Amino acid sequence: MKSMLQNCFSVASAEVCQVDPDFVDFVELAMYLADGRSDEAERLATKFHIDSDKLWKYISVNRLKNLFATAPDIAALLPEPVPERLKRHLEQQRVTQQQYISELTTLAGALESAKIPVLALKGPSLGQRLFGDPIRRFFCDLDALVDRSQLQEAIAVLEAMGYVLAGGRRHVSSHRLRTNHAVELRRRPIRIDLHWHLRNVPFYRVDMSKVWSERTTIQLDGKPVCVTSDEHTLLLLSLAVVDDLSRGKLRIKHMLDLYLIVRTLEPDWNWKEFFVARACDNTLSVCLNTMAVLEGISPPGSLPSALLDEMQAREALIVTRDPAECRQLLIQTRKSFLSWLWIWQVYPSASWRDLADLWKLQFPHVGSAPRALWRCALRSWQTMRFLANYQRLASLWRARRSDPRYGNEFGRSQPT
Repeated sequence: MKSMLQNCFSVASAEVCQVDPDFVDFVELAMYLADGRSDEAERLATKFHIDSDKLWKYISVNRLKNLFATAPDIAALLPEPVPERLKRHLEQQRVTQQQYISELTTLAGALESAKIPVLALKGPSLGQRLFGDPIRRFFCDLDALVDRSQLQEAIAVLEAMGYVLAGGRRHVSSHRLRTNHAVELRRRPIRIDLHWHLRNVPFYRVDMSKVWSERTTIQLDGKPVCVTSDEHTLLLLSLAVVDDLSRGKLRIKHMLDLYLIVRTLEPDWNWKEFFVARACDNTLSVCLNTMAVLEGISPPGSLPSALLDEMQAREALIVTRDPAECRQLLIQTRKSFLSWLWIWQVYPSASWRDLADLWKLQFPHVGSAPRALWRCALRSWQTMRFLANYQRLASLWRARRSDPRYGNEFGRSQPT
């Protein structure tokens, strides 16, 4: 079954349109900027011949305005009017993001005063840890984690500060606690996602007690803020990337977060221990394949050799490490058949989980109750539509099998 899915994935990847070379250069430029490699970024930006509207779309859709705006020397090399737009955007963001940072430290202090421990997730805390300055990473909401047993108390504290639960809810039902991982609260213009789990999926078995016991503290706006450890931040980012990719919402910003945390880990960081822990909480396949996509889009030699060695030892679980296929995954949109083939192999129990949701009526929450039924119907339709055009599929299959670049195992390059 796995071999057949890999074959279909290779055929589907060869069938879709090729990635624009300008997009490939843009991703490489963004990685150099995020990593502080100004010489390489300047060299690439100098020979960057791309239409200004097209470039602005790349920057906006992937939420990288802050990153480019905080590098004025590189922004000045981009075609007009992109530099001027970035300058205006940065002026607005300095005011807006400072407001968010002040609010985060305020609500963290309020929760701690109420004897409710809280961890800051992503947002400005991640910008501070990975970029050295929160303004370099765009964020439009705040994410905070509290213990599930204290969730209702935390909501009461936030409601006393003027926040209200989204959707007109008055409380979080026990069913939502079992099937989701966060709830949204709003107080204009601030939006907070209050988490009680990193990702509350039946397939995962994340030990939340370990998340709390291994938390660490950073300085944000001159005040101490508790955050998750490097291991659990890496886990959270990997799970978020897979979730976004499955919904057609993956942005380069999310891949940069993953790229930077891998690059900033200590050289002797124990990757073997990390993957052993992921096997215990059933997220090994997800993390391995996320790292494989990251490897496929990163400049050569960017990732630690220890990580690549551990990935090679678990090659059987990886769907693809081919750069062209990894870049194809980045640009897939909602309802993409290629993304579905990838997710099905990365997360093999997803379809069965949807059927179990239907059988047990374990829908996520009111408003998205048809999700499980829609997924099942959509996947069945996509499969039928793809396999119905058998002649095209067979011709592609024969062409790739006869290609001398491929060996006996379909879709795998022979070593040179």
